[in-house]
Amino acid sequence: DAIDRVVNHLNHEKQLIQNRSRRRNEDADAEVNYINDSNRHFNKKLKRFYDKQTQEIRENLERGTAL
Repeated sequence: DAIDRVVNHLNHEKQLIQNRSRRRNEDADAEVNYINDSNRHFNKKLKRFYDKQTQEIRENLERGTAL
């Protein structure tokens, strides 16, 4: 009886974890600038901290007017 309660508790905890850690839907129209999930996460961090400073550089590269 005690073993059944422990097993039920563990199964319940596992189900809660699976419900919380679901995969997020990705935007199909978003710009792809990564090669795998780890790189996508790293690029997101870089963008969060350096986006303001690199905005002009990226625009120049897209226009082809960069030095």
